[in-house]
Amino acid sequence: APRFVNTPLSAVLRVDHPNSMRAMVGHNAEDVYPAWGKLADFLADTSGPIAWDLAFPQYPFSKGGIWSLFEAKPESEDQFGRAMTSLDSLGANAMVADGPWTRFTRVIDVGGGRGHFVHRLLE
Repeated sequence: APRFVNTPLSAVLRVDHPNSMRAMVGHNAEDVYPAWGKLADFLADTSGPIAWDLAFPQYPFSKGGIWSLFEAKPESEDQFGRAMTSLDSLGANAMVADGPWTRFTRVIDVGGGRGHFVHRLLE
């Protein structure tokens, strides 16, 4: 018998959960938080490198930042894509249903994910 089980709240960290947030948590912990962790250092000396460059000097913002990190680490890019897809479980259906989309003749998706939100708009 298993010694540990997920609570309803932690169950979304399972990869097989229908509304899994595992990729979002992983993406933020591995590829986003390190830069937030350097924000105080940057604010203490704004003449130096930005927080992103302090956290990821090998992927400077001036040379693509997170996008160059993704190029070098395909597993991080894949995790980012899965994280963006998981945002659907946080309200994409409501945004599509309740948004004033008929007012617009053009919508630009600047999310950088896999286009799931725009795909829902077009359905």
